[in-house]
Amino acid sequence: IPFVYKKFCSEWEVTPALLAWFAKLFLPFLVGDMTLTSIDDNADNNNNSGGGLLVERCRVLEGSRCKGVCAKMCKVPTQTFFAERWGVPLSMEPNFETGACQLRFGVVPLDI
Repeated sequence: IPFVYKKFCSEWEVTPALLAWFAKLFLPFLVGDMTLTSIDDNADNNNNSGGGLLVERCRVLEGSRCKGVCAKMCKVPTQTFFAERWGVPLSMEPNFETGACQLRFGVVPLDI
């Protein structure tokens, strides 16, 4: 499925919102409870721009309590997976104080 999605759907304007919705539906068992958000920091989270996903208490951060594990075992591989396999950039922004992680589909991540 990823190669078909990458070829035909990765450029759609709604792609970030679709990926966020599917991730919220299928990945809570892996990372924890999630809330759909906006990819725009200045937008009201209740607007319909979508594309963002807030992992409220990331299981990787909570379990490891280690920035290195977060970055090397979760953040970088996940960002690479979505960019290479799905054709959509993903920016993951962990909050080491709260244990939350903001995902922004369609946003190119900053270098570590």
